[in-house]
Amino acid sequence: MLGYAATRLRDRRPLRRAFLGPGLCGALTTFSTMQLELLAMLDGAHHALAAAYALASVTAGLGAVALGTLIARRGRLQR
Repeated sequence: MLGYAATRLRDRRPLRRAFLGPGLCGALTTFSTMQLELLAMLDGAHHALAAAYALASVTAGLGAVALGTLIARRGRLQR
């Protein structure tokens, strides 16, 4: 999917390319890595560590979204 977006949408649709390439593909690979790490922790009977890792990851992700939204809104208001 990343190869398709990078090749076929190179000149014609830069916004769609950015969404499909680093946006969607990046999110899918990050989520897959998180799942594998959580499964490894659970297989190793590190349940508390897995729960803390999942909670920290989701909290940090939501915090990053909130911070990005705040910065974007302030930038729009100052123009």
